[in-house]
Amino acid sequence: MPLKIQLLGPVEIKFDDKPLKIRRRIERAILYFLATEHKPVSRTKLIDLLWPDGEQTDPRASLRTALSRLRRELPDPDMITTELDQVGLNLDRCEIDIEAFEKHYYHLKNILTAYQSDATLPATIVDQIEQALDLWRGNTFISGDNLLNYPAVENWRQQINRKLNHDRKFLISRLAEHYQHGGKPERALTLFMLLGRMDTSDVTSQCAALDLLINLGRHQDANNYCDTLESIYEREYSAPLPDEILFRCQQAHYRLTQNHAEEKNQWPIPLTMQLQLIGRHKELLRLQQAFFKGGIVSLQGELGSGKTRLVQELFQTLSPKPFLMLAPAKEMEKGLPFSPIIHCMRHSLPDHIWEEIDPVWISHLALLLPELSRLTMAETQTSLSQLPEGKQHIYEGLQHICQHITIKYGRILFFLDDAHWADTQTLQAISYMMSDSTFAKHSLLVMASRPEETNRDLESMINQSFRSNPIQIMKLQGLTKSELENLAKQATNTPPPEAFINKLYQETNGNPFLAIEIIRDILESQGDLNTIGAAGNLPLPTSVHKLIQKRLLQLDETARHVILCAAVLGNELSLDLLQAVADIPPSNLSQILDRLLKSGLIQSTKSQISGKTQMHFSHEIMREVILKEASDLQLQILHHQAAQHMANDPQYGDKANLIASHFLSSADEKQAFKWFLRAADHAWNLGSSEDAKNAYLQAEKLLANNPETITQPRLSLMLYQQWSDFAYESNQVDLVEQIGAKLQHIGGTVNHPLLIGMSQVILSNACFLRQNFHTGLDLINSAIEYITIAGDNEALIKAVKRKGVISWWTLNYNEVENAAKLVLEMCQDDSLNEDLRISMEFNAKHLINIMQYTHGHANKAFQTAQALYNQYFHKLEPFDRLRSLYLLSYSSLISAEFEKCEHFTKKALELARPLGAEILEEINLVILSKAELAQGKLDQAYQHGLQALHSAEKASHTSMIIAANCILGDILYTVRNVTAAAQYYRVGQIREGLSNVSFYGIENKIHLAHLLAWTGQISEARQILHNCLAYSEKFKLEQFYTAEVLVCGICDLQESKFEPAEEKFNKAIQLAKANGLLLELSLNQLALARMMMSKKENATARKLLDESLEISQQRNMAWQIGYGLELSMRLDKINNQTELLNQHQIAYQDHIKKIKENMQSEALRKEFSEARKVWDQEHHFPS
Repeated sequence: MPLKIQLLGPVEIKFDDKPLKIRRRIERAILYFLATEHKPVSRTKLIDLLWPDGEQTDPRASLRTALSRLRRELPDPDMITTELDQVGLNLDRCEIDIEAFEKHYYHLKNILTAYQSDATLPATIVDQIEQALDLWRGNTFISGDNLLNYPAVENWRQQINRKLNHDRKFLISRLAEHYQHGGKPERALTLFMLLGRMDTSDVTSQCAALDLLINLGRHQDANNYCDTLESIYEREYSAPLPDEILFRCQQAHYRLTQNHAEEKNQWPIPLTMQLQLIGRHKELLRLQQAFFKGGIVSLQGELGSGKTRLVQELFQTLSPKPFLMLAPAKEMEKGLPFSPIIHCMRHSLPDHIWEEIDPVWISHLALLLPELSRLTMAETQTSLSQLPEGKQHIYEGLQHICQHITIKYGRILFFLDDAHWADTQTLQAISYMMSDSTFAKHSLLVMASRPEETNRDLESMINQSFRSNPIQIMKLQGLTKSELENLAKQATNTPPPEAFINKLYQETNGNPFLAIEIIRDILESQGDLNTIGAAGNLPLPTSVHKLIQKRLLQLDETARHVILCAAVLGNELSLDLLQAVADIPPSNLSQILDRLLKSGLIQSTKSQISGKTQMHFSHEIMREVILKEASDLQLQILHHQAAQHMANDPQYGDKANLIASHFLSSADEKQAFKWFLRAADHAWNLGSSEDAKNAYLQAEKLLANNPETITQPRLSLMLYQQWSDFAYESNQVDLVEQIGAKLQHIGGTVNHPLLIGMSQVILSNACFLRQNFHTGLDLINSAIEYITIAGDNEALIKAVKRKGVISWWTLNYNEVENAAKLVLEMCQDDSLNEDLRISMEFNAKHLINIMQYTHGHANKAFQTAQALYNQYFHKLEPFDRLRSLYLLSYSSLISAEFEKCEHFTKKALELARPLGAEILEEINLVILSKAELAQGKLDQAYQHGLQALHSAEKASHTSMIIAANCILGDILYTVRNVTAAAQYYRVGQIREGLSNVSFYGIENKIHLAHLLAWTGQISEARQILHNCLAYSEKFKLEQFYTAEVLVCGICDLQESKFEPAEEKFNKAIQLAKANGLLLELSLNQLALARMMMSKKENATARKLLDESLEISQQRNMAWQIGYGLELSMRLDKINNQTELLNQHQIAYQDHIKKIKENMQSEALRKEFSEARKVWDQEHHFPS
């Protein structure tokens, strides 16, 4: 545990997060000096610092005395090191803020010299600066400790303070400049004002703060700051404000008194459909930062991606509003010089600005705006073609206008919309304006353009701007599905149907313009979103349709064939697939794709992993138009070609759903059915429940329309058996019942025993999920009879395996073992599918493994679970993998391998949650809670126990409700909250019911009996134990039987029946050893040791305690360690073993501290408030 010394601000010295008080000033001064030096110093140097005038008769003796006192004040005397004449701190055991700060500073000082002060810094450097500055908790080195009685020490402190503040100011200044140039003015302002307070003569920082206040429109705050500075300069320097500050104060005062808000705060173009901005918040934040930084933003996005709308939102969110200059370029005016500039000056500049401009500049700009001649004395006007230097005059005039606006009215937002249509002269004029540093710094130029529309002058301007101006390129992508949903909800004032949103996203690729146009078209035609979304393609507005048709008509016949093939293949396609379907030679295809790319109909991307180039449409609407132009027969042929090629190519193995869709579009329904089933299986293997469900629904539609359904019932079996497995594994009990009922209906209609039998297997699975085990067992027995008649070995294996699983929950353990053996025998059938054989073989061995831990054979269970994991895990599907992990976690638990148990349980939970396997998730949460409780991790155990209970209650899983109540009772009982613990056990007892018996119910009753025995309620404890012992003996539940024998011994002990108690404890110890039950072994050894101490057989007690502690410490059994140490201390006192008692006391105190660290959660503090009082008073650990 390090000694923390904090000197940068108010002094704080801490050890173990507790304040450490050093009473005498001289010892504190020595500690401060040693901490600041970072290295050993000579005794002479310390004496000169503390007693420079030699007032001490024997300064070395005084220093020795002070060092001795300081050592006693510290947690460990060895924290002060001495070697010969040198004195120092053991820096390896100290955390000193000044040492950390200086390391940061000298590292950063060298790095920062490589960066200009007007440039932003890398994020890693910014983090390092902030870490260094965060070490300061005030503005003064060693504040709050008066060292004036030691003048030399105080002089040293002041000297170090000046040096440190110089270094600190340097870092603050660079950080402020970074935020100022990085578009984060508020952060920069805070830092510049801090610099101004630290050094009231820092004119540069004070001017920077005023500039930021003015640019942010906080004119009143700027005026207040000017008043403050004026008082400071008058009080401290008897001088007026410096000219640089005075100029800015005058600017702030003028801005405050002038109000042109109404003339410049309106965006002249109304918002589309008056909708709020959706899905562009990250881009908006980047624009806001760029605005305060100044410079250029090239905003790129396809037609309708929302570029103009985004800039509108930027303008609306800025406060105060900037001076807006809109310069829209238009396609039809590309040949007109300065057209966007003319529009801007005519519509963005109010008359009063022209009246403020010098007539010389107006005469230059009158070349563009003839109406300005009324403001000049010019008698003639000259056209641009007649004036060779006219363009230069215009550039200079525009630059002067912008300078005037920034000085008098604040920052400018200059927006060149549709920049891809801007003429050469406009772009040159804007480049000239940006060459002025004032304009570039106090204005933001946003140029919106479409990448599909090329403009070489624009590209050249952007490339050149990189050399001289800060420029950002922002590319707008399509909206996400959820963002489209919000957009549609705004437009229609009602939540849109999911099917409509899915179709809208598919057909627009998130393009907001196209989405709004489609929604507008539907609203105007009074269409129903529900029927439109479910029926098929959405209506395409005529205006958008014509826009795309115009591009298609510019292509030759071969190019139109290629793009039709591309449309058939989907939005994204690879070159080899497109070439195969289009049947075009590679060289010709390359040329055609170049033309399609230039047309903007498709775009290309290159995989960074494979290096392959892939094509995709700019958006889905284009595919729709292309497909509408083709005949049905032509489309069927192309879809079939695509499906066959993909089906025969292994690289498309994960595209089963796409292959099925191609077969369906080609009218090959038989192949489509087969591939939809493959698609569902593939989706579920990846944990995608929704995709699997949709694929099954598609297959069911085909089955309903297929006349072979009645004559070939195996198609129904193929679908519903696979579908039911998915529904069962994803815990969709209603769906399992529906599928079982459908198959039962079909089987009954055609009197088919296999279909009837498998429908009953499916329905038994539904009973299992509802925890109606006895009905499920009846159904599975009936199913086995029908399947045996049908003679289907695969189906029979599945049914027998299912019987084994359900039998475990009904405590028919002989049936479990018989079912497992029968399945293993049937798996020898060579005709079985290999995947099925592996799965069934694993599940049979899984049942055998379950019986091993059920019988309490800990070592055998763990070894078998580990072997199964190693042999099968990599071959299994997700649900069987989950079963494998569950086996490992439970067998690790009963083997007292708690860390392994935690590991496997957490892996199982990671797998269970995406699969929706609620019961297995609840079981694993209970197991995890037990492992954490055993190790003293109370916070985590309590949290996971509650999670299990809430989930089980929600799903009405009775067995898991019992198990969760049991572990929560264990947690509360562990910390002596007996009342609350008993309540949890009783709830579990009630939920099981009087007539039902279950594995988890027996366990819960044993734990309740244990509590009752220790609290003196012997009669009820014995009554509960009587029934539990009968079940444990009948079903050979060795772990439970061992625990029951222990509790019986406790009952005897409480009634002072020492001989029967000793006999039972010894019997339980032998059972625990025989089965490898280390937790039960340790508990019984402690109980027997306690009784031996009562009988004064101390040697036997010591042996038992030592054995128990050895086991407990090896396996980190927290409560056994604590109780064992408590009993050991009692025995040490009895035997007068002082040294051993001290050792045990230290170990006990450390252990108690660790336990309490795991009782910090708010839930525990509320639940255990009273129990903690008992804990702190008695330090008692119940067994």
